[in-house]
Amino acid sequence: MIVVSDTTTVSALVRVERLWLLKQLFDNIIIPQAVYTELLELQHFGIDIQAIIFADWIEVTEPAPCTLLNELKVVLDPGEAQAVAFPNHEATE
Repeated sequence: MIVVSDTTTVSALVRVERLWLLKQLFDNIIIPQAVYTELLELQHFGIDIQAIIFADWIEVTEPAPCTLLNELKVVLDPGEAQAVAFPNHEATE
């Protein structure tokens, strides 16, 4: 099973020091690059993000351009758009 997460779930679990719950539920999760970038911003608010950085079961991916992703970027933030559009089936030429 492919599990793709947006920022909210990972961020909330890191804040309450329970990121390990995702590991118990899933062998690995995928987060798009934009989500990872948003998660790195948490450290500017004093939140310890070491659990994210060192989680070898979290895979960061750069999504390929696709029509759906381009459409979603208009109404969603970059992380949400990339998470919803993953995996892309309709690559833009």
